[in-house]
Amino acid sequence: MTDFIVDKRDLRFVLYEQLDLEGLTKLPKYKDFGREDFEIILDEGIKIGSDLLAPINKLGDEVGCTFEDGEVKVPEEFVSAFPREHDLQAVVMGQLGDGVGRKT
Repeated sequence: MTDFIVDKRDLRFVLYEQLDLEGLTKLPKYKDFGREDFEIILDEGIKIGSDLLAPINKLGDEVGCTFEDGEVKVPEEFVSAFPREHDLQAVVMGQLGDGVGRKT
């Protein structure tokens, strides 16, 4: 397994200071979002990266993908990982409320 190191302080600096992520909340579509919501998304993204994707990174480097008979072939671990990633995304969105931009 590869080491997956995340500097949340650095990520927060980029998101909030450089990109002004909270500025999105001034737009009607994102008016119900706040920093707490962004932190939930950041935490879940880190979980996806460390728990799901980091363990298969080395395999991706060693085995890689191939193109055979007009199809891209990937290691089986990649195929099984992506439905789980989708499930984790659903959990994040569920924590945010009924839909994007609307908290319940």
